[in-house]
Amino acid sequence: MTSEAQQANNPFGIPDEAAVPAAPVEELDAFGLRKKYVKISIYDDHAKGAESVCKVGINGRVFLMKRGVLHIVPTAVREVLDQAVENVLVQGEGQVITRPAMRFPYQFHGDATEAEYIAYQAQMRKEQYARAQAVAA
Repeated sequence: MTSEAQQANNPFGIPDEAAVPAAPVEELDAFGLRKKYVKISIYDDHAKGAESVCKVGINGRVFLMKRGVLHIVPTAVREVLDQAVENVLVQGEGQVITRPAMRFPYQFHGDATEAEYIAYQAQMRKEQYARAQAVAA
């Protein structure tokens, strides 16, 4: 095809699909989460009536994380925790003001491999099965 014929078929100068570089494809798990993992622990909340387990839901999957325990989770969980912010009242100079605070403060312990995540999930399932057997007995 000549350049004039190409211009006739493409008058707006939009590049061919072959000329556009493909975006990198990220590997996703069965729930549509990136296969990148982190190690985190959620700080204990010593307030009266505070729950000892934090629930984080993403794409229909719920992560139950006990406070004060190291967890290996997808990076999406960390992103949700970063966005979970609430306003708290603080006594200022003769007035009460609000300021943003993390709803679930946590500590980041580093990145984790997929093998570490799979081993962690297997351990959690084993502990859950043991708890179910203890209740049934």
